[in-house]
Amino acid sequence: SGRDEQALAICREFIQQHPDSKWTPDVMFWMAKYDYNQGAYESAEKQSLLLAEKYRSSPLADSALLLAGQSAFKRKEYLRAVDLLTKMVKDYPASRHLAEARFAQADALSELANYPAAILIYEEIIKIPDSELIPAAWCRKGDCQFTLGADNPKRYEEAIESYRVVVNSSASGLDLAIQANCKIGRCLEKLGRAGEAFEQYYLKVIVP
Repeated sequence: SGRDEQALAICREFIQQHPDSKWTPDVMFWMAKYDYNQGAYESAEKQSLLLAEKYRSSPLADSALLLAGQSAFKRKEYLRAVDLLTKMVKDYPASRHLAEARFAQADALSELANYPAAILIYEEIIKIPDSELIPAAWCRKGDCQFTLGADNPKRYEEAIESYRVVVNSSASGLDLAIQANCKIGRCLEKLGRAGEAFEQYYLKVIVP
């Protein structure tokens, strides 16, 4: 009903009065998620880590570590994000959020300009059967290859192939497919193929 402060007060009181309740991890996670959605990333990370450390056997412990890593990423604490997400993957290898954690880990490595390591993780995600993140992983892989193309033009060709996988996948969605087509045009420009780039932009991006 929009009475967030009252809800938070009730949650805090519940945690203090019932630290051993089976519902306490759920309440803590709700609070951490609320902070995250409000942009209070430092508080979200702190609350998530407290849950993960105090209730390691909770079904929400892996989600809490993932949220802590995502919170660190939002604060541009990329090394810390990588460490937290690595811990999540190591401690909960059977987690249903494994692909999501690896994806976030690769994104953090990209922000640290460790593109080869990020590519390896995106390739792992691509091999996960039926993962919804596969098209996005192909696109991110292409982004890394594109950036590496500044030192090795062959990487632009590799990026084009990655983006084409996105374009040809029925799971990509229109927005991602257009984004990938636009990035193919950028690669063609970098390769000095201006005519092909113009045609790519017009037929595959502007017209759609």
